[in-house]
Formats: sequence, C-alpha cells, structure tokens
Amino acid sequence: SPPPREQYEVGERISEEFIAFANSSILSKFIGEHEFRNFARRVKDVPGSTRKRIYSCFAERVRVGDADWVCITLHGNAFMLNQIRKMVAVFILVARQQCPAAYIDLIFAAEPSSLDVPVSPAYPLVFDSAFFEDYNAMFADN
Repeated sequence: SPPPREQYEVGERISEEFIAFANSSILSKFIGEHEFRNFARRVKDVPGSTRKRIYSCFAERVRVGDADWVCITLHGNAFMLNQIRKMVAVFILVARQQCPAAYIDLIFAAEPSSLDVPVSPAYPLVFDSAFFEDYNAMFADN
C-alpha cells in the first residue's frame, strides 16, 4: 500500500517508496493489450477499434529546482492525448487513495460509456515528446 495520504501535500518530497508503489501496483496494470473504450471520447461501435497495447509504463521522480515531479513514461501504440490524460487521472485517483487500484481493471472490463472516467486537467501536465516508430517505418522507403 502507498504511504499515508498526508505525505502528498504540496511541497513535500516524493519518496522512492511511492515511486516503487506507483510502478508495481498502479502503472503495471496498464501494460499489455486492453480495451481502452472507456478512455476514448465518442466510441464508435467498431469491434477492436479501441483495442490498444502498452509496451511499458513507469514513473520516476524528477526534481526541478526545489520541486519534485512524477514523470510518467508510456510506450504504446495509437494513443490520443485525451486518452493519456484519462490514464493520468486514474493514476492520480489511485495514488491519492481516492479509489482502489482494482478500479483500473474495472475500467478495462466495463461496457463502453458505463463508467465516467475523469480527464486530468491539461495544466500542470507536460507532454514532452511523441514517437511514431511504426508509422515512420511504414513510410521509410517513400
């Protein structure tokens, strides 16, 4: 279980214990192939259209000046920014103990639009970079 919630106050340092918990108990649930229909807006009823794969997903502590930040690195295929914001929102809910980690499994298993998955606010999220390995390889000869 994560450190007590009182440790997540603004200005506090992020512990290695928290990062280990985040990686092993929260972000590891996203790895693999899942139905991300509840992470998408206006899902069309096309079988497999929301089936996506995450190859790796992990957190690390980054210190910028006097502040600690959690940097989440996600390597997957065909994700939209809004879907990533929803994954971050679920991560925050579980990390702050506002819902159990089993909520992630429930989101993947639920029928489309039967759950209202929150979207994290754009600020203070920083989208650092995107890589299009498969797309670039497909058009490398052109």
